Amino acid sequence: MSEIYTAQELKDRLLSNDNRATAKPYLLLLQEKRTYIAHDEYDCGGVEDKFVEHYTGDYHTTDTKKEMINFFIDNGYELTSKILKNIKAYREGYYWETENVFLTDKGYEDHKKVNGHNLRKHRTYGIHAFRNKEIRSLFNLIDENIKLQEENEKLKKEQSKLTWVTCINCTARDTCKYAFDNYNTNGDCLAEK
Repeated sequence: MSEIYTAQELKDRLLSNDNRATAKPYLLLLQEKRTYIAHDEYDCGGVEDKFVEHYTGDYHTTDTKKEMINFFIDNGYELTSKILKNIKAYREGYYWETENVFLTDKGYEDHKKVNGHNLRKHRTYGIHAFRNKEIRSLFNLIDENIKLQEENEKLKKEQSKLTWVTCINCTARDTCKYAFDNYNTNGDCLAEK
């Protein structure tokens, strides 16, 4: 796979993209879930009660105290007051941090194939690039590049129909007695006949 897409390839990817019910232009954010210990009185969404144990040194966490007690029972620990004393409640908050930005879902999928081993708790999130002149300009440049490539192909076809003098590119044109004869066009050379 090439490192860089042609304008047409990029345009095809953009046209086949799921717009996620968002007006164009839009971007796809790759976000990682980040957690932190929240203050007891902090409660504005994205905060969950959790339990952690300090007894084993592994700091195993669970969503409920019952799950934590079952963890100890399932792993052969005798429930003692010391173990129960080391089960602590805490509040865990989270937020989504943007790690990367893509123009298409395919771009995200390509990235995930190569870098998925670095992703933990992630999501994609589509946003509208409302009044973003840079993004609109980028999309416009892609369209303009495609138009220029199409015009260039038309000119190449027209040029191939034109008659050209073979002698212009010949190294023997200064000494050849047939130089610039009317026969010497479009690659034909009278001296070679």
